[in-house]
Amino acid sequence: MKYTCITLNLLLLLLILQSLLIACDINDIIAQLLNVRVKEVPGLILQEKILINGSSQLTQLLDESTFCGSSIDIKANKIFINTIDMSKKGSITNNPAMKPYLNLLSFVQVKNSLAQLNFTFNEASKLADKYNATFDRISIECQVQVNNVVIYLNHAYDEKNAAFIKSIKELKPIPIISYIVDQKKEVTINPSINKPSMPVRVFQVFGGDGIYTISQTGCSAGFWVRLRGRELLVTAGHCGGLTEQIDPRRRDFYHLSWVDPAFNFKLIGSMIVHFVSPVDKGFIMRNNTNAHAVPFIRSGANDYLQISGVVSPLEVPRGSLICKSGYSTKVTCGFIDTIYGTLVHSDGVTHDRVIVIKYMLCAAFDSGGPVYAYDPNTFVTYLIGIVFGGQIENGTNFCLAHPVEAILIPGMEVMTINNTPNYETPVIY
Repeated sequence: MKYTCITLNLLLLLLILQSLLIACDINDIIAQLLNVRVKEVPGLILQEKILINGSSQLTQLLDESTFCGSSIDIKANKIFINTIDMSKKGSITNNPAMKPYLNLLSFVQVKNSLAQLNFTFNEASKLADKYNATFDRISIECQVQVNNVVIYLNHAYDEKNAAFIKSIKELKPIPIISYIVDQKKEVTINPSINKPSMPVRVFQVFGGDGIYTISQTGCSAGFWVRLRGRELLVTAGHCGGLTEQIDPRRRDFYHLSWVDPAFNFKLIGSMIVHFVSPVDKGFIMRNNTNAHAVPFIRSGANDYLQISGVVSPLEVPRGSLICKSGYSTKVTCGFIDTIYGTLVHSDGVTHDRVIVIKYMLCAAFDSGGPVYAYDPNTFVTYLIGIVFGGQIENGTNFCLAHPVEAILIPGMEVMTINNTPNYETPVIY
């Protein structure tokens, strides 16, 4: 099934934003997102765990010809089930697997089943190919507010898309057209090309830290993996920029801490391979022995999270709370809006396995940063993927991410605190 960062021109503005965000605790950020007091966050996360477990059981019971998916709402403490036939509720409520969750279930009447929307989606995709349409993403949206296929377009391509828009009016249901504010550019930084001659001390590279090249391209570190005894740093592939250039210096990436934003060219290593499509991913080989690979994600100027493991987006339902760490906007959180989809850019580049996260701010320099699920009760952090872009759609922030399983290549192992014996004590600076 298909679905489908803001340029900060002034470095000064970026640094002001950083100084504000560094002071924020992750629980404060979650509380602001949920519009609750900080002390309520742990209880709501415990509540969310139960909702996720219930949703996992429910997924196996939903007949696509009758139902149109489900979602969770942490504050309402509900699992919402969309159905075209309320008389079919018994097939869910009478199932023994759902007995512990009956008080959490809320059935919602919708017009279209998932099977109907899948058919419309597939037909719309065929018409998009036929008329060579340019769109940002197509998604199946099952919630009662928008129970339809939604096609996100840009007015810049109205003339090109005219025939496509006309053709989809023959489909049932007729897909909804939505126009978005398109903002996806990466910020550039302007460090001096002359490297310092002073020796560089040992440093650790956390997920969410800044990375940059001599060609002035800036992104965020994602997470560390092992492959055949070597350590590689994962980031977004488009961060490679000019890595195809003959000049080997253009393949080198340097470290930029949240605390010390000086461009002093602390070498991490060289990007050995990168892809932009269908999955936006790149791998930086650790060449500098002074750069240490650690299973940590930056969560503040003097705080970090330990990566305990990896979780697939398929294991966390729509509406689940997740966060990201990135050099530009630091820690921001949001809710899973779409699990897996396809993004199509105006230049024809496509991205598959796209996770869309609503209300999460992702600005320039955040690309490559880790996306994760965090439990403030246990401090357990599970890695979900990395950011590769962001958009504003009708005034609402969205982040776009790829899942870990789409990023790894055979033989790769994500570094976690459980498979990294004697991992170093974090040095925060």
